[in-house]
Amino acid sequence: MRSPWEILVELTSSGHAFRWLAGASLRITLVLAVAALLTLAMRRTSAAARHRVWALGLLSTILIPIAAASLPSYGVAVIESPQRVVATVPAEQFTTTTETGAVAPALRNTIVPDDAPQLAEERQPALQAEPPMLANGATWHGFELLVALWVAGALGSLSYVAIGVAAAGRLIARSRLMIDPQWLAIFSGLQDQTRVRRRVLLRETERSMSPVAWGWWRPQIILPKCCASWSPERRRSVLLHELAHVERGDWTWQMLTNILCALWWFHPLVWYAARELRRESEQAADNFVLDSGQGAGRYADDLLAIASELTRSRWLGPAQAMFHNTRLESRLVAILDRSRNRRRLTRRFALASLVVGVLAALAVATVTPTARQARAAADPAPTDNAPDKPDTSKDIDEIERFKA
Repeated sequence: MRSPWEILVELTSSGHAFRWLAGASLRITLVLAVAALLTLAMRRTSAAARHRVWALGLLSTILIPIAAASLPSYGVAVIESPQRVVATVPAEQFTTTTETGAVAPALRNTIVPDDAPQLAEERQPALQAEPPMLANGATWHGFELLVALWVAGALGSLSYVAIGVAAAGRLIARSRLMIDPQWLAIFSGLQDQTRVRRRVLLRETERSMSPVAWGWWRPQIILPKCCASWSPERRRSVLLHELAHVERGDWTWQMLTNILCALWWFHPLVWYAARELRRESEQAADNFVLDSGQGAGRYADDLLAIASELTRSRWLGPAQAMFHNTRLESRLVAILDRSRNRRRLTRRFALASLVVGVLAALAVATVTPTARQARAAADPAPTDNAPDKPDTSKDIDEIERFKA
């Protein structure tokens, strides 16, 4: 049975892995840069719309590598590779002498591409340092070491995410179903105001933590132990906020973001997009609460009061990042700003943006710009109006007599 090290060596023993990784990274950089420019231009639109742009940008980070590896690429000639004319010499007037003494006519209209070597020394193979040697005698080049480093970092990051998921699972397993009739009455009435058709469970934990919505197929809302002392208005605000996360599918996007950050751990734009996605997600849920009739001032007071009651639990580790890990100050500023656009996304817009985003990602993954060679201009045909060439026959006769 082969060891994991031998399997890793086999997977990274070819330059194709590095070229695939480098090409996917460049394409992901392009897509996320475009997403950043779009969200910058959409400052006056709703947080839900900006969240959609970041979500599709992050979705492309997994579609592009898969499409680049499995689908054929299509070259599009968008860059012209110019050619230059080195010499245009009439062969009947000038000749060149070879080392053997033979006389040969010079080349006419010699075309040399820009990428042709200029000196003979440049065509000689360059001396390369030997790649590092492994214990079994195999050698690794630099690009193979980079691929191995990426694989190791991705495995470590995915393990960190798995630990967080396991910690959250233990938290839910130790919680209990909410049996308070006041909480259940408010919760039942608020579910009718959302578009959630799945059954959502309301649970309570003994931990002092931020309220959180967990799961997609069987979503659950986990409340801290201090929720029993909350007023009916605060309970309504918290439940509306978490139900907004369930309706929007934010848990799914957050889990996908955690996995993508683990895979592309070296890419700063991926981490930036993940942070912006979480921020827009929280603001979109806040807008949902305010759009439901809750006063901005009262809602901001509730957030401050809840934040003062809760403490950050270290035992959650990486699972804490899956909860509401955004700056409270920016949320309060957005809540109290009455000029903000707080519209929700319609299902038609959500579906149309998903189709456009997927098609754009596939186009970026499969279309490769190529260079086309520029054609050299043909020599103009002689015309009757062309000026006569100077007659040099007399000068040549004089030179011959002088030599004799």
